[in-house]
Amino acid sequence: MWDLLLAHSSEKKRQQFFTIIAENIEAVQYYCNDEDDLLELFEWEDVWGQLYSRLGIDHKVIASCSRYMVYAEQQVTASLTDEKQGEFKAFISLVYEHTPPRMTLTNRIVSNTLRNLRITDDEIDRLLEASRCQLIDSGSEQSQSFHDHYELENWVQ
Repeated sequence: MWDLLLAHSSEKKRQQFFTIIAENIEAVQYYCNDEDDLLELFEWEDVWGQLYSRLGIDHKVIASCSRYMVYAEQQVTASLTDEKQGEFKAFISLVYEHTPPRMTLTNRIVSNTLRNLRITDDEIDRLLEASRCQLIDSGSEQSQSFHDHYELENWVQ
């Protein structure tokens, strides 16, 4: 459905739609399955280029994950030094304590980055789980605002 709408819209309308989607991202992703997340609805290019660019903290977290993964790949051991691990963990903890990302996909990318970098931290795991639960709750609440009930004349029920 989104593909058709976006494919047949002017660039100005597409930008407006992506702004509305980003403003209501919790409700949009609430209906996605866990495995594909927003990629069930949109191409990666749209998620990265259109949605992440509108969600500042999510964009910042993903960019940080990417930087640390690139750094680790450049190391002989393909892992981070203790100092770099500490920096990354502190950044993730700070973000999730004060301004958690709004996209469940961001949480999954953070989890995968931690696993790939061989970083384990119970506090970050707790923060990720709290964020996941909060996104489900806010997505459910936000999605209720879209449940308009219309009485249609001559509609067969």
